[in-house]
Amino acid sequence: MVSLGSYQVTALDTTEKEGLDRRSIELPGVQEDLIKAIASQTSTPIIVVLVAGGPLAIEWLASSPRVKTILHAWYPGQRGGPAIADALLGKFSPAGRLPVTFYHANYTSQVRSRWLAIGHMGGCTCVDQATVERV
Repeated sequence: MVSLGSYQVTALDTTEKEGLDRRSIELPGVQEDLIKAIASQTSTPIIVVLVAGGPLAIEWLASSPRVKTILHAWYPGQRGGPAIADALLGKFSPAGRLPVTFYHANYTSQVRSRWLAIGHMGGCTCVDQATVERV
């Protein structure tokens, strides 16, 4: 089992927090390299537990024949360890119906950040300064 995500060693090392947005939705640091190295050295099925506050670009994990299970634990809190263990041991089955989209890693480079800020101005829905749609 491998635990990956956006939280590093201490709160000061995190890649996301209040007032700090992520610049990339990829796994931070060398985590993808780590899981690729593990996958290349073993024939044992790999379980990946993601611990992060938002969706991550995990297309390589999802398509890897070695990775058999991906459990996104979000920030699970004080009872997170036992909850993760219970899910992995089959004591309950997490449904996986999320109101969240997991984008590919290159998505953030294809979309201007102002497109993500939708607001209202004088009866118009403004997606960015160049695009204005009448409500």
